[in-house]
Amino acid sequence: MRKSLVTALCAATMFVAAALAAPSQKVAGPSPKRGVGFNQMALADLVALKKGVSWAYNWGVGTPDVFRSPEAKDIAFIPMVWGPQQGFLDHLEAVLRTGPKPAAVLGLNEPNLRGQAFMSPEEAATAFAKLSEQCARHGVRLVAPNMAMGTPEADSWRGFDPVQGKEVVYTFMIPYLEAFDHFRKKQTASGKGNGVARSAALGVHIYGNIWELKWIVDELGKRYPGVPIWVTEFNWTGAQSEADALDYMAQAVDALERAPNVERYAWFKADLGDDRHSLIAPGGGLTALGRLYASMPHPDPKRWDKWPGIVKAAGAARIGYQDGASVVYDKEAQIVVRAGAEDGTGRTGEFVLQVDVAPPGGAGKLILSAARGRTVFVKVDGAEKTLRITPPEPGKWGFQDYAAPLRLSPGRHVLSFGADNGDARFDWVSWSLPK
Repeated sequence: MRKSLVTALCAATMFVAAALAAPSQKVAGPSPKRGVGFNQMALADLVALKKGVSWAYNWGVGTPDVFRSPEAKDIAFIPMVWGPQQGFLDHLEAVLRTGPKPAAVLGLNEPNLRGQAFMSPEEAATAFAKLSEQCARHGVRLVAPNMAMGTPEADSWRGFDPVQGKEVVYTFMIPYLEAFDHFRKKQTASGKGNGVARSAALGVHIYGNIWELKWIVDELGKRYPGVPIWVTEFNWTGAQSEADALDYMAQAVDALERAPNVERYAWFKADLGDDRHSLIAPGGGLTALGRLYASMPHPDPKRWDKWPGIVKAAGAARIGYQDGASVVYDKEAQIVVRAGAEDGTGRTGEFVLQVDVAPPGGAGKLILSAARGRTVFVKVDGAEKTLRITPPEPGKWGFQDYAAPLRLSPGRHVLSFGADNGDARFDWVSWSLPK
């Protein structure tokens, strides 16, 4: 977090039934965005992932047999035309003619990286035109090309760039895409293209840290407004431990779920054996990372939860990139919201809950599950007066229940929560009626 006044605004929208005290419910079903890349997948592992995963792909065209099982019906298989070779196009034609039409087709896997579908931007534009025309005939969307965000100089395409007017080495995806767009427009103008001057959706592969992921998603939104982004490969290769990988996943999945320009995303990958990034253990069954990936919430700004009751902070929050709060992994409570000021000056970060309440007389009890022994601040409807709640056990590292009386009249309210230190974490918040 920044060492300045933090305004971490996390919003959860809630509808409250007048006298109900039942806990609120999370959004049912898997995330429509969340997917996974794999090479081999047992049915039991696919079924275990479908709690949170709605689609998958394996860099190939044909649907694997495991997806034909009734137990796997909730996870869609998305074919990929890996490169421009005619065999891939013929296989796709057979799939589109004879089988159920997929939701989309992925195309051209990392044309900017040696060892993958390595080709010049002009060759990629020509391949895209063929593939795009084929998909258009069958009424299927094309997500292409699927770019490596950055590539080593020795493994990057070298050539004359028509936009910059000089020889370049495409170590970053944006100049490559600009040249790709140049050739697509040129083909369209000459009548050799199919009228598609830009991809309907773009794929990108990101292996940097959380800030790099957030930056490139935001940058693509600025450069390609209105173009859906599919993050078809992501993890943080710099993670040094399982704990690093878990913390990265919690933050990355949350950011991708909230990013308005990200239509879908897929973890790389399910079956990495004993690698710390694998979702499936070598002998089968989900790893800790796999269990987290399947259970991560997918916040819905249109969702209303019920208060009185209990709301999981991470499942309810809406957090912007610049808010100063984040969803992180916590070994004790799994997915939590971190908020507060890192410099310990007493400044508070905030996240906001919108609630409708109708208890008798408005009286109720507020309880926050928070760590790590920090003083917690609560504001209601932006009032200057702040409710200050000291930890039940000062200095205690684990989660504690912070309690205070709180009156809320019928209607919608905005509650802001924060703490006096950036290490403070919030697990859940409840508001109950007097017994």
